[in-house]
Amino acid sequence: MTTGTNSAQVTWVDNSVNETGFRVERFDGHGFVTIALVAANATSVEVKKLESSAANELRVRSFNSGGTSTPSNTAIATTPQLVVINGTAGEDTFHVIRSGSKLYVYESTDPIGQPAYLSELAALGATVTINAAGGNDALFVNSGGQSSLGVGNSSMLRQEAPIL
Repeated sequence: MTTGTNSAQVTWVDNSVNETGFRVERFDGHGFVTIALVAANATSVEVKKLESSAANELRVRSFNSGGTSTPSNTAIATTPQLVVINGTAGEDTFHVIRSGSKLYVYESTDPIGQPAYLSELAALGATVTINAAGGNDALFVNSGGQSSLGVGNSSMLRQEAPIL
């Protein structure tokens, strides 16, 4: 199972011969609730809207007109931490900088002083979201001379509000 900030790719073995489909269920603290319905003969699905920074307990059940199967063993999809850096309604400047093995995010005109976020790239299990929150904002990305920021997830930086 692979996970994203609020999603997981769930796979299973189809041992049923007469299913109408499969239900992927997540434990919500009180019981298991269906979070995805999948067609017959499927063996994987990406489920979304999982809790970020949490261990989501998932299981799969086949179903047909006769009812629902015994659930599969549960699997834990641990989603990475979601880091949100919020701007203001006014003018904001964000600097995302890779320096060696570290990722820095500054919310300031110049990238000096204490960063809003700092992480070792090897330990970066987070999605960094910059919420510009309106205004006349600027985003600067410096990969430290590298061809990329060095993270496996190309959607690491997502714009949540227009940056003009």
